[in-house]
Amino acid sequence: MALSVFPALVASSSGGPNAYAATIPATATKYKLTQSFAAGAYTITTSPTSSQATVTFFNATSTQTDVVTVSGTVTYNLASAQTGAYVSIDTGTNVVVTLTLVANSLPAGTPSGTVDTISTTSTYNQTGLLYVLAYGGGGAGGISANAQNSAGGGGGSGFATAKIVYTNEPTSVTLGAGGSTAGGAGGTTTFGNLVSAAGGNGGQSSTGAGGDGAGTGSGNGGVGRNGVLNANASVSAAIPITNLTTGGGGGASMGPGAAVGGNGAGSGIGTGGNGGAGSTPGNTGSGFASGGGGSGGNNNTGATTSAFGSGRQGVVYVLRGF
Repeated sequence: MALSVFPALVASSSGGPNAYAATIPATATKYKLTQSFAAGAYTITTSPTSSQATVTFFNATSTQTDVVTVSGTVTYNLASAQTGAYVSIDTGTNVVVTLTLVANSLPAGTPSGTVDTISTTSTYNQTGLLYVLAYGGGGAGGISANAQNSAGGGGGSGFATAKIVYTNEPTSVTLGAGGSTAGGAGGTTTFGNLVSAAGGNGGQSSTGAGGDGAGTGSGNGGVGRNGVLNANASVSAAIPITNLTTGGGGGASMGPGAAVGGNGAGSGIGTGGNGGAGSTPGNTGSGFASGGGGSGGNNNTGATTSAFGSGRQGVVYVLRGF
């Protein structure tokens, strides 16, 4: 194999100011492009496409990972500006390699502004560009309807919807109610007709021996009886209006004795209610959009436990002035 001598080539402009092409004369040699490259996404192509190119971007202190075309093309995200690139080909002669900037890189950042919390069904009077994070109402826990060898699942916290909107007039806000019947789902939260967040699903109630399913939502409830009793917290939204969470209610366990129900999840926005154990009821969630705990079941007496934990109402956060 011939020794690479790194001859310098000047990449010519081709197809616009963001496309650069160089003719690579031969294989087994690294050719140096003296063209500088801004940060961004590049599409690299070869002509003919039967020849594959290897491109290595570099600057004064480091090189990037080798980028290799597949069937004559590849897209690569260049995280920072580079002062040049080395190019080689695997077959052919006088192969044209083109590097085209197809998307600019933008600096990462989190928008800042004023956050308003809407905790009652009302009219929001701020207008303009708004980032809205809405949670539906939390679901209620399930009950131990058949009691013996059974236990209710925890309710899920309200689903979350995040959206950037623009409004030039006051907006009507409706907060979804928490689930208030055994296994009942929470209500839907709406920000005008712009944003809608569904309520969390209620935990399943027992109709026979066995564990019962958890309600789903932005955070799932715990599964009753022999399942994973503890609930989950909600996942943060894409743009962090808040790093706080809410969560589902805990699943219930069978008693009596030292058995305990699962814990509710979430912190700051709301916390799901704990699940019951034996003949103890599930707890209602606290804060906003949290799920209720499932009611316990008694594997000795078969006594019915119907005191489930209710879900809590939804909430809306609005970031403005960003």
